[in-house]
Amino acid sequence: MTRLTRMLTTLWVLSLPLSSAWADNKTGFYVSLAPTLTSPTQNPTKLDLVKVIDTNLTEPTISGQNAKFKMKVGLGINGEVGYKWRSNVRTGLEVGYRKTDLDQVQSAAGNALADGEIETTTVFFNLAYDFDNEEGPAPYIFGGLGGGYHELNLRSIGNTTIGQSSDDFTFAYQAGFGFYKPLNDFIDAGLGYRFVWSNDQGFGFASTEMGIHHLELTFRLY
Repeated sequence: MTRLTRMLTTLWVLSLPLSSAWADNKTGFYVSLAPTLTSPTQNPTKLDLVKVIDTNLTEPTISGQNAKFKMKVGLGINGEVGYKWRSNVRTGLEVGYRKTDLDQVQSAAGNALADGEIETTTVFFNLAYDFDNEEGPAPYIFGGLGGGYHELNLRSIGNTTIGQSSDDFTFAYQAGFGFYKPLNDFIDAGLGYRFVWSNDQGFGFASTEMGIHHLELTFRLY
């Protein structure tokens, strides 16, 4: 069982105490804050990787076929200002930040330890829907379109010093789901998951695409 599967299972178990949650009838403007864990998978997959599309580096691992960065679990935070309509639809503008350390470079040429990190700042316009549920957890779903500003700092791969850093701004999108509970007339709390994807990062010394998982705790204040 992957670490992602375990964490999603934990998300569901933790949501069970919300079984008495009623539909949240709040409407109006809100602000939300969501601290997150990022990239919670044990191995790189098509849904959790920084894939190297092209590079001018000569280090054999990163220049090998199907090269990708394996990432460590990182931290992030998302903040949103939005409006909840009477139809249970929410719209909002969100700014987020996440930082993930690199763990390894893996390719057909082998594996090598990597020293560096990727920092990403995102801006999304989000559309969400809060479901009514009087007999169990109150779920929500959402998606967003926007952009991401990425900074890649690659100090070394294995015993080879790289010493390269660069940045790029690219299109990005996200989708997620979770469960929420009104704590009082002013605050909702929830547990959620999101996947953020962006591609065509041009870092000068390497072109990449990336998809990152997030597990988050969200608080909405009306």
